[in-house]
Amino acid sequence: MLSNAFEWERLIHPTPTDEMIARRKAIVASVLAAFDSEQEVEDVLRLVSAALTGLSPAIAADVEYGQELTEVTKVHHQAFPSLLSENALDLQLTACLAVGELLTRKHAEGIWREPQNAVAGVCLSTAGLMPGGNGLHLKTVHEALLAASRELLARTAKTVRKRPEYDLAKLDELSPAGDVAAFWGQLKPVLATAFDTVARASAIDHEELEVLWWLYNSESVTFAKSLSEMAAYDVAFAASIELVDRALCPAPASLNGIVQGLVARAANKPNAAGKALKSIVGTWTTDIISALVPEDDAAINLVTTLPKALPLTWIAGKVATASVTTGWEQEFASRTGFSANLKITPEALANQVFAERTAQRLLFPFQGE
Repeated sequence: MLSNAFEWERLIHPTPTDEMIARRKAIVASVLAAFDSEQEVEDVLRLVSAALTGLSPAIAADVEYGQELTEVTKVHHQAFPSLLSENALDLQLTACLAVGELLTRKHAEGIWREPQNAVAGVCLSTAGLMPGGNGLHLKTVHEALLAASRELLARTAKTVRKRPEYDLAKLDELSPAGDVAAFWGQLKPVLATAFDTVARASAIDHEELEVLWWLYNSESVTFAKSLSEMAAYDVAFAASIELVDRALCPAPASLNGIVQGLVARAANKPNAAGKALKSIVGTWTTDIISALVPEDDAAINLVTTLPKALPLTWIAGKVATASVTTGWEQEFASRTGFSANLKITPEALANQVFAERTAQRLLFPFQGE
């Protein structure tokens, strides 16, 4: 999204000059070069967090990453201020442009493009509980990043569900060799392609059956209850996790629509104000909340690195470790800037859990790297 550099630069300078745009592009290019060479998946969380939530002098992780971005910036702009209290918005713009490039750039030599879908997933999970951006320009930038994230995941979801076709003529094209070893050398790649086609088609069929049977049974494994007996917040939490887990990754937006329908059916009447986050968590047992925690230790370490990116997952991890549903509130506020009294509706909770579970699964291939 460096093509948007001029428009987005207005976030900092009302009338950007060519020199400002060239310098900004050089800074972003340096950030991306480090991302591609180091190939640290933690940088996905840090970049997205900086882009969508900004960098706060009151949050230690923000200060640390702000210093890194400042050092990169000073290579191209020596007069750049060092204090995060003075340069936070400028660094946020650099992060926004870098994330935009990660979401939209094409494959090329030396580019670490594999985590592109993970970037999109983390964008959506980070933005879920975030208050609206301050100012028209920042809001426009964020809307562009989220739109690109949704478009990328929708395109990927469609691709992974496209039924493969196999051309049986490939078998007819075989010319049996005179010895077994040579014939096997010809046959093996043909069989591998055929088996891969069958496996992919089977995975698509399996997803459809799993989702349909879950809906037919209308029962939550997490709560061990029928959906008809569950409150709206319970349905929002459980249905999001259980349906995303049964789907190919990434799950399509239509599946989230199904979750929202179940939530609406469970709610007797809409509660516009919502409930406080700590009150929602406090109504569940530690076992229920732990359903959001990834099973792998490496995954837990990864997704709890920056609670801004996956806030509910971070809370679930704290609850699972402490075996109590309270005591996380103060640290949560100090590490995210969010209050445990943040009001959330069942619909918003469903969207957030759906986004975080999806982000977890998209990050899974990079665990331990």
